[in-house]
Amino acid sequence: MYRFRRLNSAILFSLLFPALVSGQKSSRPATVRTVVVSSESNQERRFEDIIRTSILTQLQLDGFMPGRLNFSDYIIEVSYEIIGFSLSLSFEARQIGIGGERIISEVSWEGPLSLNLDNEIQDVVHTAVTRQMRKTFQVEEAKPDNKWSLDLSFSNVVQTHESSQIAKLGIGGHVSFGYVLFLKRFSLNPGFKTGLIWIPTKAICSDDSKCPNITMVPLVAEIKFSYALNQELHPYLTGGFGGVWLFKFVPIDKEIQGGLEPYADAAFGIDIRLTDVFGIFVEAELHNAFEKIGALISDISHITGIAMNMGVGFRY
Repeated sequence: MYRFRRLNSAILFSLLFPALVSGQKSSRPATVRTVVVSSESNQERRFEDIIRTSILTQLQLDGFMPGRLNFSDYIIEVSYEIIGFSLSLSFEARQIGIGGERIISEVSWEGPLSLNLDNEIQDVVHTAVTRQMRKTFQVEEAKPDNKWSLDLSFSNVVQTHESSQIAKLGIGGHVSFGYVLFLKRFSLNPGFKTGLIWIPTKAICSDDSKCPNITMVPLVAEIKFSYALNQELHPYLTGGFGGVWLFKFVPIDKEIQGGLEPYADAAFGIDIRLTDVFGIFVEAELHNAFEKIGALISDISHITGIAMNMGVGFRY
């Protein structure tokens, strides 16, 4: 049963992953340009404004967007004529395509110059014009270009669990280099991180001497999973695993003691993109060095800290 569930999960992932990566087709509202002309030599500006406003209002109610010259999907051309106390309108709607323009609707209307003129025009546009027009068009989205990433950060570290016996605070900094893979609003950022964490100690070790200050140099393969909440704010989760070079300087012997130990970390943060290239970020990180008991510090097998990291990130 367990194998069957794993197989179903693998099949589902294989079906969804290409859709996430590609996702190049989307729909957008159709755009419409409106042209109002007079069939008379004398134009009536106030009636022309009523006609244009009424058409634009109904277009938006029907789900269309106002268009620009040479960039619209449709053109609605309206000619009007005032005869006494009546208004005569002639509508011609044309669709603009690669092969040229195509007339999709022609209709005439005549009515009194009343207070309900705008409603009458809107009704004609809705029933005789927009019903012949497509509300949306599929477009090919430009696939976002994957980018290289470079992050630089400064850390304040609070020691917890066993390592809090020898120190309370530490400072450090990191540099991360990776590659950002965009998956619609999500992104994956595998990379490599290194840095330096300095932990000044104040405790007395088991040999009745002051514990030397500790320096950590992590060498970590990491992956960041990010979500674009909007254009600027990108919350993310990061996990990493690798090794850390732990060492201490022994003043009496004037030598450096240390070695490479396993290391893991995880972080939650938010990336504030100020531009496509540059941003700032803040994150809370939990890291742990798995030291052999007594190898570097007596009676300590884990050096654990919670770091608050602030930094800058570049995408190019």
